[in-house]
Amino acid sequence: MQDERSVFKKIAVCLVCLVLLIAIGTFYLYEKTGNLRFALFESMKTVTHIEMGIGGGISLLFFLLSFLGAILSLYIIITLVSIFFTDRLKKNLAEAKLMKEIVSLKDHYIVFGGGSLGASVARALKDKGKQAVVIEADNEKVTELNEAGILAIEGDCFEKTYLEKAKISLAKVAIACLNDDGDNLLVTMLAKQMNPRIKVIAEATYDKYVEHLKKVGADEVVVAQEIGGVYMAKMASEY
Repeated sequence: MQDERSVFKKIAVCLVCLVLLIAIGTFYLYEKTGNLRFALFESMKTVTHIEMGIGGGISLLFFLLSFLGAILSLYIIITLVSIFFTDRLKKNLAEAKLMKEIVSLKDHYIVFGGGSLGASVARALKDKGKQAVVIEADNEKVTELNEAGILAIEGDCFEKTYLEKAKISLAKVAIACLNDDGDNLLVTMLAKQMNPRIKVIAEATYDKYVEHLKKVGADEVVVAQEIGGVYMAKMASEY
């Protein structure tokens, strides 16, 4: 993602340079002809190589503008082709490989949300030798998880399509780690609806949501703040 941003910055610089070349050509021709519209049109044709303008036959300046414009235009075209075709092909191949691995899963774990808690849960499951699939909407988080060897799908946890991709009908346990208690409640309901046999462990930020989550089907509810508080107090008491 960072590399892609860097490339787009370079393209932006090239576009600025093209505009600058057109401006130089326009100023030069305007000084010669006094016709701004004609000067701009001819400069654009020469620099962008849509058509060689008559300015090309006037001076060495227009030859240089044409040459530099050709280099910049070629760089932009090649870079865009690389981004939208080569990189897209690589991404498609990676997604195909990922889906091939997921298709073979059974009695696996599904983690809803790839944030700090969800990623931590997925890593812990991986360390225990458990197969887990994370569903996360953020592309960067999905990429990080996949690079860490954790199966992750980019998508909306509330869309049945992505739950089907994660093979929820064959999953053993679902873990709701979304940032909002209401979202965890909704995704718990959806998981139970699509697979009544699945065990759901949901995270709650506030105690008042514990009973609500259990009523809609959560088998276990974890109040992360309470666990964190108990653990921190235990550590503090050792001093």
